[in-house]
Amino acid sequence: MRTALVCGAGGFIGGHLVKRLKAEGFWVRGVDLKFHEYSETESDDFIIGDLRDPYFCRSLIDRRFDEVYQLAADMGGAGFIFTNENDAKIMYNSAAINLNVLNACYKRAIRRIFYSSSACMYPAYNQEDSDSPNCEESSAYPAAPDSEYGWEKLFSERLYLAYSRCYSMDVRIARYHNIFGPEGTWIGGREKAPAALCRKVAMAPDRGTIEIWGDGRQTRSFLYIDECVEATVRLMRSDFTGPVNIGSEEMVTIDQLADLIMDIAGKRLDKYHIPGPLGVRGRNSDNRLIRAKLDWAPSQPLIAGLPPTYAWIEQQVQRKKPGGRFQHVSITRPSATQTSASSVGLVSVIVPAYNACVTVERTISSVVNQTYSNLEVLVVDDGSTDETALLVQRMADADPRIRLLQKPNGGLVSARNFGIAHASGEFIAPIDADDLWHPEKIAKQVRLMRERGDRGGLIYCWSREIDAQDRVLRDVSPCSLRGNVYAALIIRNFVSSGAPLVRKRCVEEVGGYDATLLARGADCCADLKFNLDIAERFEFDLVPEFLFLYRVRAGSMSTDIEGAMARSW
Repeated sequence: MRTALVCGAGGFIGGHLVKRLKAEGFWVRGVDLKFHEYSETESDDFIIGDLRDPYFCRSLIDRRFDEVYQLAADMGGAGFIFTNENDAKIMYNSAAINLNVLNACYKRAIRRIFYSSSACMYPAYNQEDSDSPNCEESSAYPAAPDSEYGWEKLFSERLYLAYSRCYSMDVRIARYHNIFGPEGTWIGGREKAPAALCRKVAMAPDRGTIEIWGDGRQTRSFLYIDECVEATVRLMRSDFTGPVNIGSEEMVTIDQLADLIMDIAGKRLDKYHIPGPLGVRGRNSDNRLIRAKLDWAPSQPLIAGLPPTYAWIEQQVQRKKPGGRFQHVSITRPSATQTSASSVGLVSVIVPAYNACVTVERTISSVVNQTYSNLEVLVVDDGSTDETALLVQRMADADPRIRLLQKPNGGLVSARNFGIAHASGEFIAPIDADDLWHPEKIAKQVRLMRERGDRGGLIYCWSREIDAQDRVLRDVSPCSLRGNVYAALIIRNFVSSGAPLVRKRCVEEVGGYDATLLARGADCCADLKFNLDIAERFEFDLVPEFLFLYRVRAGSMSTDIEGAMARSW
């Protein structure tokens, strides 16, 4: 039986590729940081792991696979790639993955490996005219990609070509152009234009308005997932190394794309053009080379792939809506006092925010990008005087799991309790508006909570301190205590503010966070008091991993916690 390894099998293209290979009779191993969010994997063996770790790669590639498809990368749409905030992570993560996977394949004597590059590596100077961009493969040099994402793709292309020359590996390189279809990212900031517009149209009422970044006249071509997979497999089994474009030659403006989706939805909507990350002015696949080398090229029109894509995204939107309709947030929404069937497994994330416009978007992004997606994100604007509420509402418009609650300024404890009062979930997970979570945090904590059964009241994890640029400063001394931890907590609060996942019934039993501390000048002890109240009645357990990132700022209470607590008491 032929064998294949798909790196990035938990992603959009990787998931569809696994299905194709299984249909052809392959034994398939898939690997990713997460399981596929929207479908059960068809892989014979699926491994959760980090391809940035060379030791993991060596253990993963334990045989001489007939075909290796390297799709794994740190990627997303314009909202992720072109903000400059993610450049370092994109370049490090993707380069490390490619270096590790390629070298592990070489050492295992694997001959044939496919690498998915991107049209983002083409020079920006050839894509300034929206009517006639030049994306012919030979136009890649002199190099001048418009993003660090593109520069990393260009580097990795050269890396694979070098291994091909030096070690006689049968490398295949494709430059993907805007692949779309069902079972792909459609919310959260990493989605591509077709998915984002399908979501906006699905969410909008008829004769409403949708926002479009830029003037809407920027051009792109979009290739349906089935043809992408077909082209990928054909290239892999050809005698052509590449690089070669895999994309559509049907170029449309973003406004035209929106109009097509509106027609499919049967809605008449106004387009409101706003500033936003755009990328190049125009991009279109040039398919002359793929026709010459493979005697084949993508041919499906855009309008053939949009209906199934819209239908699937509309279905996802409906699943996110309480009662089938989007609810605009109201602070008078009643709280759920008991766990109903609809709240089982739901995690209510409480984000108190006061003048947090610098960091709140990063915090919320780390929440909504959790691999555990059954979340409601309650952001409590505690009387901010900056643009916090505006930024949060903008994110809420894009993701129905996010709700903005507003109240007069009353302090951190007041804001947390306000959020808890509006929570509908079975579990409560607090995080302050300048901290971050690892993508696996909630999934691992919920899994452990289920294993513990009724005995578990609070699951915590280890923490790291970060600076204003999200750089790790140090690991907070880890503690491995479980069970009855009340006495140990009196000596040292080893559960950081955003580390716990708590059963809501436990939170309600202790009355939430102690609201009397502010009047006593002891509000900085709120986390310790809350943890003690829970520990007095319920058992604790631990996910022994660093999953919570706690931001330390000069002059903040956290930098002088011992002195502040002494003064409070």
